[in-house]
Amino acid sequence: MDYQKIKRIQKLSNLVGCMKKFSPDRIELLLLIVHLVVIILSIMNLLIIPWKKVYKELFGLRIVILIFLLISLLCLIYILIFRKRKKLSFGYYYCIGFFGSLISTFFLTIIIFLFSLISCIAGAIKIKKNKEQKYEYKSMLVIDIFSLIVLVAQFFLWYSEFLLIYAKADKNLKEHIEDKIKFWQGQNKKVVNVEISDDNNTNTVNKNHIDNNFGKEKEKTVEDDVVSTNKIDMSEKEDYTKKNSKKKEEDVSSVDTK
Repeated sequence: MDYQKIKRIQKLSNLVGCMKKFSPDRIELLLLIVHLVVIILSIMNLLIIPWKKVYKELFGLRIVILIFLLISLLCLIYILIFRKRKKLSFGYYYCIGFFGSLISTFFLTIIIFLFSLISCIAGAIKIKKNKEQKYEYKSMLVIDIFSLIVLVAQFFLWYSEFLLIYAKADKNLKEHIEDKIKFWQGQNKKVVNVEISDDNNTNTVNKNHIDNNFGKEKEKTVEDDVVSTNKIDMSEKEDYTKKNSKKKEEDVSSVDTK
């Protein structure tokens, strides 16, 4: 099961091939910087956009984006703390880290990206109609586009972090996968060697058993031959004795007759 898990992680890590060589500390540091950058950009947009002349719903959407970013940041801080304490690979620390990274990767980051895209398009269309606010329109657009690019980077960083936690790796993912595969391939060789030696032992035992049985049968045959030979010799002796005694009796009777 562990071997299959490592092969699955190896397959999933193809999406972030270039990042497999990064250590967990470096990935988490980059994630922290990315979170701070996106949060600052979101706050800048909240201050720049003239909300009185834009859809009120967009203001609420921007607040939701900021809240999701803070939740994702809290998950990252949790992972950073417990990785430093070397507790992230077991118990409920691992469970919280695993599900926290999973939610941050496939839920929060994607939702933040979609909400930012919707807010950017809707806000840009609304502000562009007002010719007096060209500065706000361009500033908001630049900030949102840059935020979207950073969010794409955040997704891949979170994805790498998720794989590191899933693999329970304390070093970079590439080395961890290679070491694990070598270990399990070595175990497979040991199992094969043990099976071969067991087969050889079984064959040796069977051969010895056959040889012993053959020896016993041979000894039994020899004994039977000896007994048969002795019986033949005894019967020949008895016949000879009987013939001699009969001849003597005939001789005695002939003498008497004379």
